[in-house]
Amino acid sequence: MDIDIKRNIYLETDLNPSRVSTLKIEKTRFLSHINIRLTSIQILDYLSKWFPVISWLPNYQLKSFLKHDIICGLTSGILSIPYGLAVAQLSNLPAVSGLYMSFICPLIYMVTGSSKHLTLCAFSIVCEMIGAVLETEIPLEIMAAKNHSITSEQAKYMTATTLTFMVGLFQIFLSIIRFGFLSNLMSSTVTNGFLFGAAILILSSQISFLSGVQFKSPDLNATSRFVETYIQFFRHRKGPNYVELLIGLTSLIVAISLRFLSSKLKKHIKIPIPSELLIIILSGSLSHALKLKEKYGVRVVGRVPSGLPGFILPDFGIMRKLLKYVFPLALVQYGCSVSVAKSLADKYDEKIRYDTVGLCST
Repeated sequence: MDIDIKRNIYLETDLNPSRVSTLKIEKTRFLSHINIRLTSIQILDYLSKWFPVISWLPNYQLKSFLKHDIICGLTSGILSIPYGLAVAQLSNLPAVSGLYMSFICPLIYMVTGSSKHLTLCAFSIVCEMIGAVLETEIPLEIMAAKNHSITSEQAKYMTATTLTFMVGLFQIFLSIIRFGFLSNLMSSTVTNGFLFGAAILILSSQISFLSGVQFKSPDLNATSRFVETYIQFFRHRKGPNYVELLIGLTSLIVAISLRFLSSKLKKHIKIPIPSELLIIILSGSLSHALKLKEKYGVRVVGRVPSGLPGFILPDFGIMRKLLKYVFPLALVQYGCSVSVAKSLADKYDEKIRYDTVGLCST
C-alpha cells in the first residue's frame, strides 16, 4: 500500500515566533564578542595567558607573602638536593646534572605556571626512561660520528639534551592544539592509580642499588621488564651486598618514620622535617667515617663538581633515531604532571593549566 504525504515546510521561527528575537540577540552577542576580541586584545593580555607572572607579579603582596615564600623556597631547595642526586642516578647521568634539573624546572614554571602551590621537577619515572635510552647504542653512535673526539659522558649529555628538547617541542605542540582537555577525563582514582603504579616501577628499578646486586637491566621495549627485574635478582649467584642492603632498608625505614613524625608535628613546627636531607648527611658521614667503600665495597656517589656545566646544543643528526621515544616520554611526563596538579587543584580549589609543561621540558 502506497502512502502519499503532502505537507508544507516550516522553519523553527514559524513554529516558535519568540525564537526570532532570541536568535537575533545571540547573533548580536556573537558578533559583538568577535568585534571586542578584534579591537581590544593586546599583546600583553595574550602573553599573560602563557606567562601568568605578568599578571600576578604586579599584585604581589610583599609583606604578606614574602615570609611564607622564603620558607617554602628553602624547604623545596633543601629537599631538591637528595632528590636531584637520585634522579640523576636514574637517568644514568652524573650527579650534578640532577641538581640543575631540580633548579631549572621550578625557575621556568615560576614564569609559566598558573598555580601558587605547584612546582614542577624531573619525575623519577621519566628519568628512568631517559636512563634506559642512554643505555642504548645511540651515545656510542654519536661518539663514532664525532670520531671519538668527545667522551662517553658528553655523548650521554648530548643524547639527553636532544631527547628532552624533542619532548618539550612535542608537548608545546600538544598545548597549541589544546591537548590539555584530556585532563578533564582523568578522575582522582585514575591519577592516584597512575602515581601508585609509577612508584612500584621506580622501586623495582632501584632493586639493584638497594641490594648491591648488579645485573643487566631489561630492554626498554620489553613487555616483561617488571617481572624480568625480579627474575634476574633472585637468580643472581653472588647474592646481595648485605651492607648496602642494610643501609638501604634502614634509610627507607627512617625516611618513612620521619615523614610520619613530620605530619604529626606540622601544627607545632612551620617547616617540615627534611628527612631525605638528614638521611644523606648521616649516611654520608657514616660511610666516610667507617670507610664502607674500601672495606665492604659500598658504592658511593663520589665528588659532585661545583659550577655550571658546559652548554650543550641538541644534536639534530640523531633526532630520527630518538623519535620513537618522544611520544611515550611526553605521555608519561604529562600523566605525572596532571596527576600531581589535579591533586593540588582539588585540595586548594585552583584552576591549573596543564599545557605549560612543555616549556619546562624544553
